[in-house]
Amino acid sequence: MSVRLTLGPHDADRFEFGSSPGSEALRSLHVLTAVKRHPLHISWVLEMRTRLDARLKSDLDAFRFWFADRPLLLPEIWPPGEVNTWPDDLALLRKAPVEHFAEPMLHAALAHRGRARRMPLEALRGDGEALRGDAGALRGNAGALRGNSGAQERALGQALGQALGQIGHPASVAVFRELIADPEGVRERFADFLAAYWDTCLADDWPSLESHLHAEIARRFQAMSRLGAAGMLADLSEHISGVGDGLLVGSNQSLAQAGTAEFGTGDHTGTPGRIGAPGRMGAGERMSTGDHTATPDRIGAPGRMGAGERMGAGDRATTPERITAATDGSVTIRPPGARGAADPLDVMLHEGDRVLLVPSHFMWPELAVAVHRDQSPERETTTVVIAYALAGMARQGRAPVPAEDLLALLRAASDPTRLQILELLARRSRSTRELAGLIGLTEAAVSKHLKVLHKFGWITPERHSYYVYYRLESEARDLLVTGLDRMLGH
Repeated sequence: MSVRLTLGPHDADRFEFGSSPGSEALRSLHVLTAVKRHPLHISWVLEMRTRLDARLKSDLDAFRFWFADRPLLLPEIWPPGEVNTWPDDLALLRKAPVEHFAEPMLHAALAHRGRARRMPLEALRGDGEALRGDAGALRGNAGALRGNSGAQERALGQALGQALGQIGHPASVAVFRELIADPEGVRERFADFLAAYWDTCLADDWPSLESHLHAEIARRFQAMSRLGAAGMLADLSEHISGVGDGLLVGSNQSLAQAGTAEFGTGDHTGTPGRIGAPGRMGAGERMSTGDHTATPDRIGAPGRMGAGERMGAGDRATTPERITAATDGSVTIRPPGARGAADPLDVMLHEGDRVLLVPSHFMWPELAVAVHRDQSPERETTTVVIAYALAGMARQGRAPVPAEDLLALLRAASDPTRLQILELLARRSRSTRELAGLIGLTEAAVSKHLKVLHKFGWITPERHSYYVYYRLESEARDLLVTGLDRMLGH
């Protein structure tokens, strides 16, 4: 699925950025359980696994279903527009209406390829006997189920309980059944698990990770002031490129979920709390200058920030007056693994609509988009949410591309005979006849190798009377040495 978002010249002030410790923790759990999809974080995952005690491992296995394919997100507990510390986020998780926790979990379990009708918790809360029903009962009269929506929903719950045991998450079957029978108990267990996980795996690094998120937001505001909204979006990822009028956003995942979904009226996307919108910082937002960065071997985070990349205390994001798109624009987002080019969903921003960008340490190499529509008696509002990897993470994940001139030199020298010729010429200039005698080949064979080396700049011919001598080009040698040192000498 893809989305075509048409941007006007004054839509830059509709852009906001979001992140929260709670949502980052949930994304990190996805990375921990699906590390093959996140190679930049392998070192971090290996270290975190050594920290997990038996209780944490047991709880992680119990909730694995909700992290293995996609991260669980709780937008009604950690909504856009709010900025909290981790203790505040944890308190919200414990105190929020239980359906705000249980329904996203049920939705994720019922979803097929990221799509499912949002079902209220009460619709699935049958008695204990219904939850213990056997598989045969699930294949009962379809007409009876259609005539009794409550029975149909309870049967769906039973069917999912059966399915969970077949897809490799047997410990999650019990959690799912308990979620319907005792959602408060599951919520308390999950909050205790998340609190212990945070203290064990994320607490020490969070100040550094948070400073990177703040620096990323500041950098994107600056990019929007220079490039306009469409240009800034095109700069988010190597998988995003400009394509003419309108903004095309396509994804194979919905906010890091496998399978992008269009969220209908009343549904919610997984959007963490906003850190700051243009021209105003979120409550409690800190952008200090003394934070330390996390080292790449521990978290897969970008290296130390360069000069000017961190906002000083008291600084503000670029104001709306400075952020203007020069023209209407569009970009195309084609995430890794995206298939085909289905007709996009057209979205045009109106009053009250917004685009929420969510940077994350735990997103690469994924890219996600979702459309969130809220219906009120007065009007419908739309939020387009794009979750993406920090710029530093994207740079680390980009395969290095050697310079073409360096590649040409290496290809030309990649032959044993030509390497012998280069070694001999490094001592002094020599003729074709001399080289042939020293190497033990015919002059014709040596001439072919000399032709290749000359073509790619390794050697230069010089005539001396009746003979042509060849000398090694010092520029080629220097280029090779400096090029390899640049690539390998860090």
